Amino acid sequence: MVHPTPHHHPLTSNTQVRLPSSTIPSHSVVQPTSKNKDKITYGPYSNVPPFTLEPMRLHFEHAQPFATVTELVREIEVSHWGNVYFEEHYTVVGSAVCVMKCI
Repeated sequence: MVHPTPHHHPLTSNTQVRLPSSTIPSHSVVQPTSKNKDKITYGPYSNVPPFTLEPMRLHFEHAQPFATVTELVREIEVSHWGNVYFEEHYTVVGSAVCVMKCI
């Protein structure tokens, strides 16, 4: 959302989005909007009423693989003497967008 949805009435607000690359074929333009390489700034906006919604659309290039957690096991042990023990096991894989084999 271009406008944050605060429960109060802010005097001014803005939203900054930093993208993984500077290749941005299209994005929402809600004046005032500025674009500088890999960063898009919406605002500043003045006197925006609470709960104002304005959708934001971004189309950008992201050629790097994502780190995806496929399994997470969290164990928490509380002893009778008040000690707390945490142990976490992650299975992380590098996933990327399937281009050729998914077609």
